[in-house]
Amino acid sequence: SEYISLPDFLNLYMLIQKIKAINALLAEADIKTSAFSAKSGISCIPGCGKCCASPTINASSPEFLPAAFSLYKQERILGYLEKLQGSQPGNACIFFNPFSAGPGNCEIYESRGLVCRLFGYSTRLNKNSEPNLITCQPIKQTSQYQRVSTAHLKSAPNASALYTKLSSIDIREANNIRPVNEAIRIAMEEVLLYFSFRRKRPA
Repeated sequence: SEYISLPDFLNLYMLIQKIKAINALLAEADIKTSAFSAKSGISCIPGCGKCCASPTINASSPEFLPAAFSLYKQERILGYLEKLQGSQPGNACIFFNPFSAGPGNCEIYESRGLVCRLFGYSTRLNKNSEPNLITCQPIKQTSQYQRVSTAHLKSAPNASALYTKLSSIDIREANNIRPVNEAIRIAMEEVLLYFSFRRKRPA
């Protein structure tokens, strides 16, 4: 049967609205990081992928809901979920593929999480309320990084501000920071839960 109960419909509607809001936030992050990169010259080292393979990357599940939803629509979510079942804490991000031809060696680059978009291009405030760039050692060794000015840093997106916006979208889960693969798994399970009563994929 294609009948959807009112509670199921409301849950589905809320999930779709949440994903739309998160997508808008991810787009905002892209605009701000691109502007900072253009001004400062800071950019990821081509083919690097060290952050994606790092065992210490943490994230929240809501930032991966758009990726989970996209994989659901493409009928690829179960394959990734099976891979995650065998994943151990400290494994590289499930979407990282050093042989991928796509940007950043990422299999879901267009739907990647907020942490993926901000790392290397965003700041946090130090104890003196001055912005420090959240970045990696390879970028710190570039000449572009050495030339970054305080003015550049002030124009960079503030990571805490964007995560605060994520919290306003999903206050329950956005503050639960977990190993990245665990966050991805929870996002996938949330999407599958809401669509488990449907026989057809969403339009």
